[in-house]
Amino acid sequence: MDTVRLYKNPDPYPYFSNNLTLYKTISNVKPVNKNVRSGYIDCQLTFDDILSFNYLSFSREGRTVYAWVTDVELVSGNRLYRIHYNIDAFRTYKNDIVLGVQHVVRSSSPTQLYDPFLSSTQHYNNYTVQVYTLGNPLYRYLIVQKRLDPDEVQSGHPGQPSPYKLYAIRYNVNNWRATQPLVEFIDYISGQYAKTSNIVTIYSVPYINYEAFNTVQLTVRTGDEGLKVIEGWKLISGSPINPDNFTIKSPALSIPSGITKSRHNISVLIPDAGIINIPDEIALKGNIYLKAFVDIFSGATNYMIVDNNDNPTHLSVRSGGLPNVPILSDPYETYISQNQNTLAVSLLQDVASLGVGVLSGNPISVFTGATSLINRFASLSDAQNAIPSNPPAFLGSALLPHFNNQFFLIINRQPYDNETQVRNRFGYPCNRIQQLTIPTNGYIQTTNCNISSNGNVPLWAIQEINQLFDNGILFK
Repeated sequence: MDTVRLYKNPDPYPYFSNNLTLYKTISNVKPVNKNVRSGYIDCQLTFDDILSFNYLSFSREGRTVYAWVTDVELVSGNRLYRIHYNIDAFRTYKNDIVLGVQHVVRSSSPTQLYDPFLSSTQHYNNYTVQVYTLGNPLYRYLIVQKRLDPDEVQSGHPGQPSPYKLYAIRYNVNNWRATQPLVEFIDYISGQYAKTSNIVTIYSVPYINYEAFNTVQLTVRTGDEGLKVIEGWKLISGSPINPDNFTIKSPALSIPSGITKSRHNISVLIPDAGIINIPDEIALKGNIYLKAFVDIFSGATNYMIVDNNDNPTHLSVRSGGLPNVPILSDPYETYISQNQNTLAVSLLQDVASLGVGVLSGNPISVFTGATSLINRFASLSDAQNAIPSNPPAFLGSALLPHFNNQFFLIINRQPYDNETQVRNRFGYPCNRIQQLTIPTNGYIQTTNCNISSNGNVPLWAIQEINQLFDNGILFK
């Protein structure tokens, strides 16, 4: 004889809980057709009883078997009912299975992984733009490269040797003529003394640590006798030089929490350089910043995403900078200095073709190679005697009054308003191989689950439990 317990179980799969309410205990039930996987039991019940339970258990030889009631039929009289059942494999064999290492798709442990279950009633993405500044957007710094005067010594420029000294003046990008030393300089070199002998080039940079440099005089020479001394300039050259005076870092970029849970993209737009797309592995690194490294020799700027300790990432972009404006008025010298690499290659090619013609004995090759060389030197000679018809200009300067020293953090993000419902029902995305453990509460879902047992669990039960984990179980 067995003892059968009838229960109310409010949590059919995919739910699982120990919230079983005992409805009735029936003692001394004679075993009838108790198969390994299913069976039936005949019990004395009333019609009200059969409508009041959906689950049962029975014990035999120290083992308890749990089962779902699938049907109840009247056998004879008004009280003998036959209860059909299917064994609940998971609850019956829960203590006999070995979960092992599984591929867990979702679990109850919080993560920041992308979650396709998150969504919103809003059918368009949230597009946000945050404005940041590097330094002061009102100012840039004009750099003047000047040849050394006879009584001066070589300077200690950072990064590379240079035969020139560098001077700087800060000016307002909207009204540079408000800066008197700059006006004085421009008026002098653009007037009757335009042919200077010691000013090589001028260009602007977006940032230097202006207060770190000494205020000096800028001497402009024209020929052997002309001399103009302008007060109020900063001497960039010197020894020692601190490279940090040419770098600046933004405030920490504000990355919204939980952004990786839904579709999104994060970009930094630098108007004078380009776009940096920030992947999740960098965005979630902690505080990240945009750091600018100003090339003091050209005006170009390298922009790089760095972490809290200034460690660089692989995310960087380089601005072209504003073109240099050569001041040396000799067009021949200007042409050579601006195009020396191209000219060198061209001349080498001409010499090479000339040499091939000589070695091969081909007079046509010798003639064309020599002619090319003659023509090239002739064109250089012409350049020496003519002012270029298209002098250099500040290309792109219209950008400066609007976006100087500014950049934009742009976030395009899919909204969601159902996170609470998703977490309560389906937990969090996991997507990793790990030791599977049964939580006291929360959701577990696997892929290709393959549990084992201590040898007491039949194959059909192992297969059923594997399928339950692959379908997902919410433990309550």
